[in-house]
Amino acid sequence: MHGKCPLSVVTDGDKAMIKAMWLVMPSAIRCLCCWHLEWNVQANVCDTGFTQAFTHCMLTYMTEAEFDTQWLMAIEWYGLQDNDWVKLMYSKQKLWAETFLRSTFFGGLWST
Repeated sequence: MHGKCPLSVVTDGDKAMIKAMWLVMPSAIRCLCCWHLEWNVQANVCDTGFTQAFTHCMLTYMTEAEFDTQWLMAIEWYGLQDNDWVKLMYSKQKLWAETFLRSTFFGGLWST
């Protein structure tokens, strides 16, 4: 790449990899892999209905207000207000939701 840093990187969220990317590619926009996220939501919540709602929030083009509405409806419907993993994912929404990443070029990739 002639010494140029990529504009964007899709990652599985590994802490060592993220740390290395901050050091080597500080300007690259990071996106969490949708395949890993879907696997993790099912492993951490164990509800296929919420997995579908999460995937909808992740891949649907919507405004930030619409995202918040959809997210709050899903966690309320499935009773996940106190789920630590769900809270963590909401705090990282800018790394995985189309709503917050739509202005960044990923070459059509959402998965590692």
